[in-house]
Amino acid sequence: MLHAYKSLFVLKAAMAAIAVLFKLTSVRADNDTLIPLDTSCLKFEMPEQGRLITSDQCTVSLAACGKIRNVEIRAAYRTNAADSMHSRVLSKLSIRPFIIVWPVDSLQRQLYSGAQLSATGTTAGGLKVRAIREGIFISPHRFDRRKLQVPYALGMLDDIKDQAVTMQTADRMLAAKFGHYWNANGLHIRVTVKSSSFERTLPDDIKDRIGALIMLDTATTREPYPTQNHVIIKVPVSKKAVQLYHKPSFFPDGSFEMILDTFEYAHEFKVIPHDFKGFIIDLTIPAHLLGKTPPDSLGCNIVVKAFDSKDSLRTLSWAGGASREIYSPYLWPTLHFAEQPLFSRIWFLWASSFGAGLMLSFMLGLIMRLSRRANSVTRFEQSEGDRKAIDAILLAIDSSLTDQKASLQSIAAELSFTPGKISKLLKRYTGKSFKAYLMNARIEVAKERLRSSHSSEAFIAKSCGFKDVGEMERFFKKNCSISPYAFRKEFHIS
Repeated sequence: MLHAYKSLFVLKAAMAAIAVLFKLTSVRADNDTLIPLDTSCLKFEMPEQGRLITSDQCTVSLAACGKIRNVEIRAAYRTNAADSMHSRVLSKLSIRPFIIVWPVDSLQRQLYSGAQLSATGTTAGGLKVRAIREGIFISPHRFDRRKLQVPYALGMLDDIKDQAVTMQTADRMLAAKFGHYWNANGLHIRVTVKSSSFERTLPDDIKDRIGALIMLDTATTREPYPTQNHVIIKVPVSKKAVQLYHKPSFFPDGSFEMILDTFEYAHEFKVIPHDFKGFIIDLTIPAHLLGKTPPDSLGCNIVVKAFDSKDSLRTLSWAGGASREIYSPYLWPTLHFAEQPLFSRIWFLWASSFGAGLMLSFMLGLIMRLSRRANSVTRFEQSEGDRKAIDAILLAIDSSLTDQKASLQSIAAELSFTPGKISKLLKRYTGKSFKAYLMNARIEVAKERLRSSHSSEAFIAKSCGFKDVGEMERFFKKNCSISPYAFRKEFHIS
């Protein structure tokens, strides 16, 4: 199937080349012999070239010399994900000033290369001149960018699986996920792609199109087109990674061109292929490319290109967008960098070590003095009455352990004690509050039932006195630093 896809790709590329050649020839002939550009006699004043229009209308105005009697204004813009251009006449004007208002609320976003305007002016003698205004960027509809926090970590991405973000096509035939963290070395990203059609024996020209794109807007400029200041790294599965440099060029005649250069990516990355499963890409973006480590926030897009389960080459973009829109920083989600923990800061480690040294001698002396009095001073002054009371309290709690209605007030009423007395005695003899002691006792019962039974977590939670499984999971993680599911998986007795 993939070999058939390769043949089809070659055929489509040849047809596209012929179409482009025909188009360029037609435009060149039209520009040179029929309607020449003449910015001295006709030129656009508005909209400003390179400007992003976010309203639902755009003002179009032309400056024309005295020879011009009438103008025709035409717009060309993209209408679908295939990047096809639609052209239509906006207006024909014969009365000055040559100004119109162009409603753009029905257009899809025009990003990366933008929309184009052209005007044909006719003189009294019937001669025609043209003006163009390319690089007009339009996003008339409001949208909310995704947001994600980048954690700080010293280790590998395996340690932060909870940070993984999943992407998939609408038909769920292709899925991928990515995770990231930062530290002093820079930003680390792992992309995992599930593709049952992937094989390491695929032809190189096919593998060149499979892989991932990592794009960063380190200054959060939110421009509608990429520039050489944006970090865009392409990692195909077939060969070395490259860094893409986009240079948008706005020319005096109103034309616009996106110039693209590529350079080998000279920093750490790794591609791990797995036949019939997919591939993993690990990439490190060094600190100097981020400008500031860490930046408060930056724009980011992760793009995956791979074969789906029907051997069709598909594109997944975290930011969304159609075709070349994926390269527009305006759409990219925002990454917020978490604060670096104190324990990982060098100055904090130095200060802690220095302080520990100063305190060591003091603490040793204090311990020696206290040890001399250990035989004569007890930790608590326990009366016979207090000992009997705490025994009764612990027995009452153990008896009511699985009762969901058990509370400090119910135990106090049962023993004819005040709630304050129970709390005070529990704290003195166990070091725990009533709720902490009760929940800890329930956790111990739950652990035993998780180890020795096949009952559901919900049933065990209810039978141990928790109000629901969520409460059990919360206190289980707090007390044991592990979920009930993970505990059962590790310690269950078959």
